[in-house]
Order: sequence, then C-alpha cells, then structure tokens
Amino acid sequence: MELVYHDLRRMAEVKSFIEEWENDSDYILCETSGSTGTPKQIALDKRMVKHSAERTIERFNLTAGMKAGLALSTTTIAGKLMVVRALLAQLELHVLPVTKNPLFGVKTSFDFIALVPTQAISIIENNPDSTKHYRINWRRPINPIPTP
Repeated sequence: MELVYHDLRRMAEVKSFIEEWENDSDYILCETSGSTGTPKQIALDKRMVKHSAERTIERFNLTAGMKAGLALSTTTIAGKLMVVRALLAQLELHVLPVTKNPLFGVKTSFDFIALVPTQAISIIENNPDSTKHYRINWRRPINPIPTP
C-alpha cells in the first residue's frame, strides 16, 4: 500500500492504526458512532474485519494500484476498514482531511472512496465538475438484516 497525504495532520493517526492492525492482537479497538448515545469503545475481531474488507474488495473489483480516498477518521470502523482494504488490495491510499468537503482542492480522481452522506452531498453541491466523473453507488447491505 502506498500512502499519499493530502492532510499531513493525519499522519500519526493513520500510522497508529496500521501499527494496531499489524500487531499480534486478535482484535482492534473502535469507537461506536454515538448515534444512540455516548460513543463507546469496542473490540472487533481482526478476522471479521478482514473478511468484511475482502468482500468489499471483491464486490467493487478493487485491484492493486487503484486510488482510494480516506475521508473518514480511523477512530471509526468506516475509516479503519478503508485502511484495511487498501492494505489487502495494495491500493494507493490518499489520506484526505476529515471535513464536510474532503475533496476541496484535491485534483486526484479516485477509484474508490467511502463517505458519510453529509460529505457526499457537500461534494455534489460544491464540486459539480469533479463529480461528473464519479459513479455514486448507493447500495443496500449485501445481506440485510430481516425486519420483523
């Protein structure tokens, strides 16, 4: 994996997670989103995280050398998964600022980027020329949980 930093302030954060991923522990620590209350720290089994990343790599046909954007914090599972995908698929990972519009001023085109809805909307509204080259893939979960 090659790292390209568009936000140098994130170097320690990303390096710290890569070290955590590569250590001998079977788990990584992650914060919940806090959407239902105070965020909590949880331990995630690395085998499960790896399996999830591999499924995404397969689903989106990600291959070595493709460019991916990391616009999410590595304190969350979404950010951690982007780094794991990049490691496993040998992607060129561009570390972007964690902002409402992480592509502001960025001239790179990405093959894959994960965004929260607020970021996607801001990019579409504020960078109309840059988004005409992107395909936005609003997908439901691969195996949705049945509702009662």
